[in-house]
Amino acid sequence: FAQLVLFYRGVSAPLILYIDLSLLRLFGIRISEFLLVLPFILAGLLGLAAVYALGGRFFGVRAGLLAALFMGLASWHVANSRTPQSLVVVFLTQVLVFLAVDKLFETRARRWAIWSALALALEVMSNNGFPFTLLVVAFFFVARARREGGDWKGRLGEVVRESGFRYWAMIP
Repeated sequence: FAQLVLFYRGVSAPLILYIDLSLLRLFGIRISEFLLVLPFILAGLLGLAAVYALGGRFFGVRAGLLAALFMGLASWHVANSRTPQSLVVVFLTQVLVFLAVDKLFETRARRWAIWSALALALEVMSNNGFPFTLLVVAFFFVARARREGGDWKGRLGEVVRESGFRYWAMIP
């Protein structure tokens, strides 16, 4: 609803361009093509750092560096980081959701439950393919329940309750 109705202005990245244009108008800055593309360039660079963090967290520093290198060389990532396309922002928010949910499982801290829910809300508002991200988040919960052993189906509800994500997941 937010993407299609509230922010749609006939462009392919409605939420981030809406925010970008609103900030430019608010501060009285003359709109230029560079200023419209700048958030996508920054999102592309942050996406590389996030992929490094995610790869490093799961598979080690070398894997994180290789993932960031290959993502930086990927033609679709370079092209989408230079044009007002939502794919680079979607990629960044998906990786941030995965990082925040993983940190939530590690620490069980409320702040990570809030961060993961806010990242998921941003994902829902900026990407109509967000069900894929929801499937991966569900996979995180199932994998955590399986890792802790025993009857994983019975343990799943307990894992969700312990994480504190249940309450904050209502935000998206």
